[in-house]
Formats: sequence, structure tokens, C-alpha cells
Amino acid sequence: KYLVETLTHLEYGLAALQPEDEAFYEKLGWTVWKGNLFIKLNTCSYLTDEYEIMLYPLNIQMKDQLSNSSEEDTICADWREGELW
Repeated sequence: KYLVETLTHLEYGLAALQPEDEAFYEKLGWTVWKGNLFIKLNTCSYLTDEYEIMLYPLNIQMKDQLSNSSEEDTICADWREGELW
């Protein structure tokens, strides 16, 4: 709850995580992402489909987009130290 409130306050539209227990997060409203995953580093994007992530919409617009997503969709995040997702 704290994470969601903080990210919403900072005006992020979407939260992502790589869970160990999907069932736990599904009960909290997180959704399994079925589309392609990319990480952007400088000017290149790298496919990271070996990862499975869950997403949590932090506003109504993102909730609508996420509920209509498919395996054909793509999400890309900026590279960071440590775990990519």
C-alpha cells in the first residue's frame, strides 16, 4: 500500500515488479504482463522476455490500457542497476 501511494503521489502511471508469488500480488490487484518486455540502455532497447512481471495501474487511464493489453503489446523500462524488473 505504501508503494502504491508513494508512486501515485509522484505521478507515476504504472508500477512493475517481478514477483516470487503471483497469487499474492493478484489478490492486491496486480496483473501478469503477457506482452514483450524491453529494457532501454542509452539508444538501444534489449528484449528481456525471459522475465515475467506483474503491473499495477496507478491511474484510470493506465488501468483501461492494461485491461485491454495483449501478447502483441510491448512495454519498455529504463535500465537500472540490480534487477531489471
